[in-house]
Amino acid sequence: MKSEQLYSFAMSEYAWSIMESGGVIYVVAAAVSYPARVSAQCLRDAARLFSARVQESWKTSREGGLQEASKKLLKNLCEKYDNLEEMDKLTATMAKVDTVKLQMQDNIQQALENCVTLE
Repeated sequence: MKSEQLYSFAMSEYAWSIMESGGVIYVVAAAVSYPARVSAQCLRDAARLFSARVQESWKTSREGGLQEASKKLLKNLCEKYDNLEEMDKLTATMAKVDTVKLQMQDNIQQALENCVTLE
């Protein structure tokens, strides 16, 4: 595995993204429908934040010794990346397009009903 190289694959309903950085392997599992570009961004953020917070102490810690140090970091990352519209401009734009499409469909339906009424 090359350092800083992102590997992705899908298995059943999950998409997996894996990356090694500084001797630590990072993994993100998301629904297949979750955008891969956002998973990759989450993985890189996790690597950056984890290495900044834990630095080299992971090499000498006992099993479960980093649980408390990592718990809040991972919780914050999950909450941040759970809101796709905030994290991904393309997803936010597509949501707006869907809203406009629904409004246009309603407008067309109303116009057709008005034509029938006028006849």
